[in-house]
Amino acid sequence: MEGIFEKLGPLIDQTTTSNILVKGYYEKAKDTIKKSHIPVETKRGDFLIFLSQCLINGKNRLSHVAFEGLQYIIQDPTYSSDYSTKKEEDTLPSQLVRNFQKMPEWDKQIQCQSLTLIMQLFSSPNIRISSGNIDECMQLCIKTYLETDESSVKLAVRGAITQIINSFCLNKYAKTIPGNQDEIAIFMEMTALMKKFINRLKTEELVVDEIILLLDAIYSLLSVQPIGV
Repeated sequence: MEGIFEKLGPLIDQTTTSNILVKGYYEKAKDTIKKSHIPVETKRGDFLIFLSQCLINGKNRLSHVAFEGLQYIIQDPTYSSDYSTKKEEDTLPSQLVRNFQKMPEWDKQIQCQSLTLIMQLFSSPNIRISSGNIDECMQLCIKTYLETDESSVKLAVRGAITQIINSFCLNKYAKTIPGNQDEIAIFMEMTALMKKFINRLKTEELVVDEIILLLDAIYSLLSVQPIGV
């Protein structure tokens, strides 16, 4: 992670938009690297706040290196592991989605890259992901879809929803033996998530695009359930 920060330092000095804000987050996150006693979720949280600010305020080169940092967090078990994380809101998926809440306002290229990163995170079998995380991510995807006119972003959102839900289900079932209690428990978890999406379809205020995305999610959930459960 130190190498990423070495690349970002000079680039931050060249940033013209919200320079003071980004630099403040940079200094805090850089200082956090050196403190081994800080819990991983706290350290990771500082990194994610800073890197997401780079996506909001940065030039092309700054955002490119910020994505390198985000990739590093996802791929390195030192930062991606939630083995000892007690609160779901402190897990990597929840932290990342929370820091990406401004994604609907970002440049379309950064939006598409961010959706690819989200797919990578939620598709990993090595990262702790709950149905609550899926719901949070689904809401962010819907918000992004509704607030853009770019066809490339809309396509990326629909692809992300399908990939995220398919991978979540398949990764869960891959760790069980067909027909045992663990498989049934996972099926019940998927059923609860599906009911949540179905209940949202009953909301009168929904626009057509939101209905389409919810139906995409429901279809994705149904398509990967084991036949024998």
